[in-house]
Amino acid sequence: METENVMPDNITFVAALSACAHMGMDGGGRGEAETLFSLMVEKYAMKPIMEHYACMVNLYGRTGLIGTAYDFVIGTMALEAGPTVWDALLHACCVKIGEVGSEHNFELLVEICSDGGRMEDAERVGRRMMVDRGLSMQGVQHSP
Repeated sequence: METENVMPDNITFVAALSACAHMGMDGGGRGEAETLFSLMVEKYAMKPIMEHYACMVNLYGRTGLIGTAYDFVIGTMALEAGPTVWDALLHACCVKIGEVGSEHNFELLVEICSDGGRMEDAERVGRRMMVDRGLSMQGVQHSP
C-alpha cells in the first residue's frame, strides 16, 4: 500500500494484525505485529481501537505469552478493555491451562498403566508424550 501511496485505515490494520496473530501460531507473526502496531501509532498517528488491541492480545496468547498479553491489557491499552479483548485473554488462558492439564493427564495415565502392570500401554503413552514434546526416541533402550 505504501508503494502505491494508498493510506491504510483502521480496518487495514485490523486485517494485518489479525493475519499476524494467525501466523503467530508458528512464531512468525509476533515481531511483524508489534512493528505494524507501532507503525500505525507512530507513522500514521492512528489511535488504536479495541479490535487492534484484541488482535495483539490474541497474538500474544497464541504464542503462549499470557503474561505479555495481560500486561498489554493492563499497562498498554489507552482504552478500557472491552469484551473482545477480555475474551481473547480468557481464551489464551484456557488454552494454556488445557495444555498443562493434558500434560499432567498423560503423565498420570503412564503411571496408572505402569502401576497396573500394563507396561506396553505405559510405553505407548510415554512415546506419544515424547513425540508431542518433540523429543527423539533414538538411542533409547527398550526393556524386553
